[in-house]
Amino acid sequence: MESRKGRKINYPKKRRKGKSSKYPWKNTTWARKKYLNLEKAIELMEASGLTANQISEKSGLSNRTVRKIRNGRDGYYYPETCEKLARGLGVRPGDIMNHEED
Repeated sequence: MESRKGRKINYPKKRRKGKSSKYPWKNTTWARKKYLNLEKAIELMEASGLTANQISEKSGLSNRTVRKIRNGRDGYYYPETCEKLARGLGVRPGDIMNHEED
């Protein structure tokens, strides 16, 4: 639609309904659960004697993610991240994951 002077009128875009419908996975129950046992993961990383770069190469995770975990930044990590980290450290995924039942 054009105005009388020939310029296009910019109407605001319609927003999607819902809190975070742009990112639907954030509303799922598994996204709010802490899968990674951070203390155990840090302990195993230090015991392995590997650097963050070596762990990231072995596991397939980014160097930034490995450094965040090693520095103790608590967060909600995906289960796949825990499995990759365990593979990089040479341990079973159950060794670094929480086993709490809701």
